[in-house]
Amino acid sequence: MPAAYEFIKNWQAECPGPHPYVLVKCFGEPLRKVYLNAGFRHIDTKRYVPNIARRYRLLPCVKELLEESEDPPILTRDGNLMLEGKAPTKERFRVIIGSGRIEDGCQTYRLITFYPVTE
Repeated sequence: MPAAYEFIKNWQAECPGPHPYVLVKCFGEPLRKVYLNAGFRHIDTKRYVPNIARRYRLLPCVKELLEESEDPPILTRDGNLMLEGKAPTKERFRVIIGSGRIEDGCQTYRLITFYPVTE
């Protein structure tokens, strides 16, 4: 987990402003920002520590999926957007993105959560 926190810190250092973000191209629009804000940190509240570590191990894959994916996201039943990816270990994972604020006239998004798929 310390490595995950260091990854987040380095991600923060790459981005101007108070929150780290990644520019995505998968929304069928010009590049949009997806912010990594404190919302996804609910993972830290999970009681089973190996599950927490398993999720945080996916964080670099989540960033890469957001940066590189050109696939359109799937609309979830609660109005969020979902992307699915595969880690180098062949483990599948999902990323849930919600709408954020309007910034410079463009819609931004926020990372809500990410988790491995166990199906």
